[in-house]
Amino acid sequence: MSLVQTLHFSKDANASEIMAHPDSFRLRYFQIFTLGQTCRDMLAFAGAKWEDTYPSDWMAEKTTTPFECLPILYIRKDNKELMISECTPIEHYLARQLGFLGKNQYEETLIMSFHSSSSSLLSTFGNFVVWNQPEVRDKCYNYFKQSLLTRWITNHEMHLVDNGSNGHYITLADIKTANVIEIFICQPDGNELAIQFQNSPALWKVYETVTKHPLLADWRSCESFKKLEQNTKLCYKDPRAYVRRPRVVAN
Repeated sequence: MSLVQTLHFSKDANASEIMAHPDSFRLRYFQIFTLGQTCRDMLAFAGAKWEDTYPSDWMAEKTTTPFECLPILYIRKDNKELMISECTPIEHYLARQLGFLGKNQYEETLIMSFHSSSSSLLSTFGNFVVWNQPEVRDKCYNYFKQSLLTRWITNHEMHLVDNGSNGHYITLADIKTANVIEIFICQPDGNELAIQFQNSPALWKVYETVTKHPLLADWRSCESFKKLEQNTKLCYKDPRAYVRRPRVVAN
């Protein structure tokens, strides 16, 4: 029997204390990059005590989650766990808690602006391309690459150049940017897309600064990370086949 009490949308007077002074974290998301990778990278980068867990039977678990979706973050202190849900609030909380939101309110606002731009791109990609009908998916993907992705690359490259490439410390915006690039490199035509990103040197510098950072070396060289990368490539190759396949997940 678990001795941990899980709270969600709680009026418990200790909820704020749990969030402010956590002992550890438990992330729950599918065993792919997508909406879980920014949280994983922040937790690993900060040296936090955390656990990466995955649903083994999502259809059975789905209705037990607040909005029938993942990710979910469990924040633990003593014998209580506070559950928070939805990707953006989780990333914002972790960024603030772990020191990835800049040094003042202006920097935080800029960071969240770039984060929002990257999050919107991924959301559009998921809805417009990944989960679109198979007969129109290729056409939508080509339009997405030529229009929306190219515009994102151009705009972010321009702002990075104006800012002197990037700042002197890693922020939520940097990690999210690197994760966006990583997700597109995992597409079936990822080698071609990698060249497109490399042709934007300031943007590529952010990607390499984050993904090759010494504080992420252990995490990104472990078997769990390699499995995430492998599964992400499989998922984007044929999303519907991927979600239908039987699997056994070790948490």
